[in-house]
Amino acid sequence: MKKSISSLELAALISELQILVRGTVSQIYHPTEKEILLQIHAGGSKHLLKIISGKFLCLTNKKETALTPSSFCMQLRKYLDHAYLKSIQQKDGERIAVLEFEKKETFYLIIEFFSKGNIVLTDKNYQIIGVLEQQLWKDRIIKVKEKYKLPATGLNWKEINEKQLSTMLAKSEKKNLATSLATELGLGGIYAEE
Repeated sequence: MKKSISSLELAALISELQILVRGTVSQIYHPTEKEILLQIHAGGSKHLLKIISGKFLCLTNKKETALTPSSFCMQLRKYLDHAYLKSIQQKDGERIAVLEFEKKETFYLIIEFFSKGNIVLTDKNYQIIGVLEQQLWKDRIIKVKEKYKLPATGLNWKEINEKQLSTMLAKSEKKNLATSLATELGLGGIYAEE
């Protein structure tokens, strides 16, 4: 079973999830510690978007609920209940999905799929309103009232040209081509090997 999602896989998922755009959030569940379910009405149908921090996101038919909603779930409900899903995008070539919602104001639900992962709710200025898990990194702090800062980025595989790729590979200290493509370009092991 896969333990994480690659940047390339996230790009494909984001493309498939475009059916949710212009939908409205009707319910939010927090069945397990790292899992959020968004019920979205789009295109005349009800969809359940399952988000597992650091692992994956997908549509599901299985609705699980916790007996008592967490404080993070209550925050999401407060800001996103009946919100309109304006867009779903991948941040450059990173393993980060950004869902843009509109209600009276604009909100972003940022899902990180690297390391342990995280789910972050911000306002239109990327000021953090709620966070699944507070995190302290050497170059950024993920907690309420802080400004959301993207992690340091490398090359974007979506926009890289032949010269940039050649330079990256020439400077690489990785043991082989597949490892360089997997880690420095962010393609993930399976795709880099292929």
